[in-house]
Amino acid sequence: MTRNRKIFAAVLAFGALAVAAGGSAFTASNDVPASVLGTGTNTVTGATVTALNYTLNGAKDTVLSVDFTVDPIPTFALAQVKVTKSVGNTGWLDCSVASATSITCDTTGSALLVADVTGTTLLVH
Repeated sequence: MTRNRKIFAAVLAFGALAVAAGGSAFTASNDVPASVLGTGTNTVTGATVTALNYTLNGAKDTVLSVDFTVDPIPTFALAQVKVTKSVGNTGWLDCSVASATSITCDTTGSALLVADVTGTTLLVH
């Protein structure tokens, strides 16, 4: 074997060892915590929304809140409202569950003009 071939073979062997050693460093081990995966079913029933009301400011040109009644209200209720405007919407706004069935959604931060309101979407879960 000539000297150039010996050097080439040595460099090639060294490179193969480096790749093998480096590759095993990235695949040595992974710690995966124990977990549980499952599925289930449940019956989902509807609720009746009544008494939808828009509370307006004194000039009656701005919506201050959206109030409504839900029956039956879920045990751990989270309520949200999205008011559709002539251009866009308010996005989902959080509401507060005022009593066993009464929900109030503050819209004062949305600068919601009465003339712009074209629809309301309610979400209670």
